[in-house]
Amino acid sequence: MAAEELRNWAEEHVGRLPSPDKSLAQITDAEIGWAAEDYSDLKRRPASVRDAGSRSTPVTFGPTGAAKVLYAVRPNVFPPWDDPIRKHLGYDGSPEAYRQFLDSVRQQVRQLEQEAVALGIAASEIPRLVGRPDSSLPKLVDEFYWVTITKRCLPPGQAELERLVRWASHDRG
Repeated sequence: MAAEELRNWAEEHVGRLPSPDKSLAQITDAEIGWAAEDYSDLKRRPASVRDAGSRSTPVTFGPTGAAKVLYAVRPNVFPPWDDPIRKHLGYDGSPEAYRQFLDSVRQQVRQLEQEAVALGIAASEIPRLVGRPDSSLPKLVDEFYWVTITKRCLPPGQAELERLVRWASHDRG
């Protein structure tokens, strides 16, 4: 059932998704709006059926499944999300919330790219430099959220980072 629904959805929607060579930082507000519509259609589609005794209930792709499909189709553009991330950030899973999430992550990716350029680092090098060479920038944002929100592991603060840099550069000769 899921495969058939995905095939039908793809025939209707993949043609208007941003091209595979685009990044999230490059897409327009209009493209984010279209992606939210595509997400909306997919999240409502049935993916399977849950049998509960004598009754069967359809199970949809839902917000997490739809976002992960979009990520799988365009990993340089769409970040995945899960329930803890979505709820922590105040998103309800609606198409408007997905649009807002994409816009927020786009702003974060643009800022990351600007900071990298200021340090003489090409945006394309960021994943490799942080030890995640196969991750896209939207996926790095997702991984940060997954570690800090889903797994509740907070990153070190500025003072701790400075202490670690001093420690690492100290000549123990």
